[in-house]
Amino acid sequence: MKVVMGEAQRVRPIKETLNDGWDTGARVAPEHLPYIEHWDTMSYEILRSNLTGKWDGPFTKMLETEANIRSKEEALAVVGVLRSVDFEQVIEAHASPI
Repeated sequence: MKVVMGEAQRVRPIKETLNDGWDTGARVAPEHLPYIEHWDTMSYEILRSNLTGKWDGPFTKMLETEANIRSKEEALAVVGVLRSVDFEQVIEAHASPI
């Protein structure tokens, strides 16, 4: 069975945009677009941080530079639903094609 989730379920700022004013012309802010691309990465780092108690995983620097996420608290403020993702899946999702 596959479950499909829309961006508004996965990313809180997008949900807020849709709930608060889509009919009035509100649109997703450009600074929120990286949250869509890095939802899996934020999920990985949040779950890792829950296990280790630290926000110092292999993708935290990438989240800081590409999505402006600097802490677990900032990631939790953005992510509406966590995805159970492993290291290899995150690497594959962000690998550049050769």
